[in-house]
Amino acid sequence: DIATNEESRQAYRREAAETMNKNASSFKKSCRTRMTMEAVKKFKDKEVFYHPWSFDYRGRVYPIPSVLTPQDTDFGKSLLKFHREALMNEEAVEWLAFQVATTWGLDKKSIRDRLDWVQDNITFISEIAKDPIDRLPDWEKADEPWQFLAACDEYYHCVINFFAYDGIMHNK
Repeated sequence: DIATNEESRQAYRREAAETMNKNASSFKKSCRTRMTMEAVKKFKDKEVFYHPWSFDYRGRVYPIPSVLTPQDTDFGKSLLKFHREALMNEEAVEWLAFQVATTWGLDKKSIRDRLDWVQDNITFISEIAKDPIDRLPDWEKADEPWQFLAACDEYYHCVINFFAYDGIMHNK
């Protein structure tokens, strides 16, 4: 009854505007994802690539490319890895755990709370790393889902799977 009812007409317009905004946002995200995947295709066979940076007059630093940079979207950042491996010591394990908890959504918690959360969720992290497709409903709830998935995978392979054999990693 939008032709005769002003209240219905306003509700319809509001819902139509929300739907159009959602569709536009989805289209924008899909374009961004396609651009990122095109860059991935170009660099996938390269052993190493570098990011050119720009400095402004205030001393701030910005990557020049718009995709596959440390300032990219959640998805774009999740695809980046350092070329050279780093030594895994106790400090590195804690920083990796910190990344897992932070990307899950605990960025306002203390460092100790984040590290404790990771220790309390070793099984959860392992399951996501071992089978991300079946565990999609779990990790897509994270604040930064793609980075969380990447962090779980890294933590699993560098810490849980590796140190568990030495008895260093203990599940609470």
